[in-house]
Amino acid sequence: MLAGKSKVGRFLLWTLVIFVLLFLALPLFIVFPISFSSSSYLEFPPKNLSLKWYQDYFSSHVWLSATLLSLKVALMTMLLTSVIGTLAAFGFARTRLKGKGVFFLLTLSPMLVPTIVISVAAYSLFAKLYLIENFWGLVIGHSLLASPFVLINVFASLQGFDITLERASTSLGATKLRTFYHVTFPLIRPGIMTGALFAFLISFEELVISMWVSGSRYTLPVKMWMDVRLEINPTLAAVSSLLIVFSIIIFLSIYAIQRRTERRYS
Repeated sequence: MLAGKSKVGRFLLWTLVIFVLLFLALPLFIVFPISFSSSSYLEFPPKNLSLKWYQDYFSSHVWLSATLLSLKVALMTMLLTSVIGTLAAFGFARTRLKGKGVFFLLTLSPMLVPTIVISVAAYSLFAKLYLIENFWGLVIGHSLLASPFVLINVFASLQGFDITLERASTSLGATKLRTFYHVTFPLIRPGIMTGALFAFLISFEELVISMWVSGSRYTLPVKMWMDVRLEINPTLAAVSSLLIVFSIIIFLSIYAIQRRTERRYS
């Protein structure tokens, strides 16, 4: 009797999981076919297939310049947040500061506060610092949102780190810098890499802060948003398809890093 109930429960659970996955993946089954349509407007299902809209994207200076700006900002954000997030994680993991939990929550607040609130505050500050329509203004704005993800991943790596390995290294005459490079860094590197990839993806796809800070220098998400408002054509579907594939590659990379780490420690 119990075995029968268990089978029914598993069946209902898997049915629910499959339903949720199909619901989340449904837009993919619509966007991809539209991107291959030969029609000059959004048409589903497409009557004829063509690579016309992908060619339109790769031959458009406006689209490519927006993509290049997003890539540059995302790469610089990834580097900046990797350093800041790693240093902050060491500070929270290795110090016994009174009220450390409160500071930790404040550091993670960009994950909790609505992005529009952060954007308004960033715009008010950046306008005084002449960082509106500025490359570094975009980098700093994106770093505000991406830093907590690096902090969480590196902090988790440090929580499982055996500090006696560092003590053994220093007792054998290694300097702190040499110990970090040869002992600490290799063990926490998966956490840093995972956080860095998350930071890159968050920056590359960030819309709200970019709309407030970028001015006339459109990033790719801002360009997509402007096209949605002003002119909707299948080029937008082609760009969306490329972004979906790009995001999947990033998440598969994160999964591969995590699996490799699990195998190494097991």
